[in-house]
Amino acid sequence: MLTLCLGDGNDPQIRHLIMMLNDMHHDALVLNTSAQPPLLSVSHWPGTLALSLVLDDIRLDLEQIGAFYWQRFFPPPSVDSASLKNQISALSGFFHYAPHRWYNTLDAIRFHQAKPVQLQEVQQLGVTIPNTLISNCPRDITPFFQEVKKVAVKPVFGGCHTQLVTSLNELPCFNEKNTLPLTYQHYIEGDDVRTFVIDEDAFSGIIYSEVADYRTDTTAIAERIPTPEIIKQQSMAICQQLGMKWCAIDWRRTQNGEFVFLEANPCPQFLKFEHDTQHPISEALCTALTSVASS
Repeated sequence: MLTLCLGDGNDPQIRHLIMMLNDMHHDALVLNTSAQPPLLSVSHWPGTLALSLVLDDIRLDLEQIGAFYWQRFFPPPSVDSASLKNQISALSGFFHYAPHRWYNTLDAIRFHQAKPVQLQEVQQLGVTIPNTLISNCPRDITPFFQEVKKVAVKPVFGGCHTQLVTSLNELPCFNEKNTLPLTYQHYIEGDDVRTFVIDEDAFSGIIYSEVADYRTDTTAIAERIPTPEIIKQQSMAICQQLGMKWCAIDWRRTQNGEFVFLEANPCPQFLKFEHDTQHPISEALCTALTSVASS
């Protein structure tokens, strides 16, 4: 049984995982969904539940794949929207196959993209979240700024980074007639902490940076810290509630030690964090993949 990694074969993280899996005497291949035939083709027989892929002239039946790792989905090549939808639909059976073998499933990825629902689900677990507004309505955004004063502004779906603002005048996209939907959160003073959850394991680190979004800071560095037992339990509960088998959770840790939830990412980048903290994230992830593949 092998592990199939969804993403780009040139991605350092994908290459790293495949190298580690091979070192564990476990076969692994990359599925880049942007590949054109004949590098990628799919055949599905709904009447017999059979589905096969051809990757670089290697034919794979679903029964040969023991585990799936989702790093990134790339849209298939297409000349128009109808062609794109047709190709994605042809692949759909593959994404819904054996959800217990996916790290993570399509449903978990889509849940991550529904940020308002994710925050609501996490709060219902009893986890603290920031005062948050997701809106494109100036009548609601203006009083939110007046109440909160210091606001972290970020996209609802993703694609750009967090901006720290104290006035609506600092938002170039804000006007009364054409305001884009954005996430507005009370900016929590404190430390950036990231916790990786892999099944029953939790690995945490504090990330040192002077900017609002440490992902834009090339000098940011992570330091290994112990995960408090209550945060470990909350992290595993969040991961399970959002339908994930593994994820990276971003927190703000206040001066009094309270952890405030910001986001849970089902396909996180981890190589630099692992390098800085020396947490065995790759080992834990590969062990999980090989375990489910052999079950």
